[in-house]
Amino acid sequence: MGAAWSTPSVSQKDIDRLSVAYDRQISDQIALNNLQFEQKRAFELARNRESIGWEVMAASTVTLALVVTAALLKNKFMGVPIIALVMGAGYRYDKCYGDHDKEIRDCAERLLREDRRRFEMIGGPITLAEIDDRILSKERSY
Repeated sequence: MGAAWSTPSVSQKDIDRLSVAYDRQISDQIALNNLQFEQKRAFELARNRESIGWEVMAASTVTLALVVTAALLKNKFMGVPIIALVMGAGYRYDKCYGDHDKEIRDCAERLLREDRRRFEMIGGPITLAEIDDRILSKERSY
């Protein structure tokens, strides 16, 4: 009488239904990870844009101090660090407001088109079948 309850009998319909549910759950997890990545990147960009004003003011202050010092000491070499300050401020401005992200994305896409094998995982990409096999092997080992 209890044999029907003690033997595992799962229909193929139930297996297919669970498989579809798990695939949907994994797809939802991937979409969530993508959204979190986008939100994190947007937050970083907003923080960088907020700090660029302070960085430009600091670079301007140091530049002014270097110019005044160079004029008072009559030493033109005191102005050499101004080049690095201006280039650094320009880079940060381009990173915050320019096409910096687009250029990096375009370069990454070009690299993927040229030689995609260079960036593949050793043994190839992980598939759902491999994940299922790994889960089954863990269940068997217990």
